[in-house]
Amino acid sequence: MDNPVFQKKFKKQTYGCAGEVRKLLTTQTGVTFLDEENYKFRLDNGALLKLYASPYTPSLGSGAFRYHPSQGHEFSIDNADIVITHGPPKGILEVTNSCQRAGCPFLFEAVARARPRMHCFGHIHESWGAKLVTWCQKAIPAMVRPDARPLEWGSETLFVNAAIKGGEALPVQPAWIVEFDLLSA
Repeated sequence: MDNPVFQKKFKKQTYGCAGEVRKLLTTQTGVTFLDEENYKFRLDNGALLKLYASPYTPSLGSGAFRYHPSQGHEFSIDNADIVITHGPPKGILEVTNSCQRAGCPFLFEAVARARPRMHCFGHIHESWGAKLVTWCQKAIPAMVRPDARPLEWGSETLFVNAAIKGGEALPVQPAWIVEFDLLSA
């Protein structure tokens, strides 16, 4: 199995080629595969949903969509209602079982600038939960309020760590359902 040609052929035969899953999802199910970028979706009710998605997360290991924590990553969030990322921002629902902070400071800075209504992520399974942050004028989290009133555009962000997998790799944490109004077209 040390032969690179054999490895490449084995990988292709076993897992397929890059882009095959995206093609299957798009043509057979109508699912939109989200690469890292800003999206706009016109909903059936005429409302416009603005979304930013990124699979990138800091890691010292290897694998897809990872970058070295010291090198950083540019998250170009542009006026999004919802931000969806793989991992959490620094300081928000990102503490591991070993009491280490695993969030990304570059992501936190980008979200603080953009101030979306919601930021949904996972990756740190043990920090599952939600946190409402009210931003002060300098885009620093000022306080957390658990009340259930409508979010104030540009001044509050609901952060949701939606990781459902528990410590034993089983889905033990319930899924989140979040509703909020969007501006009409």
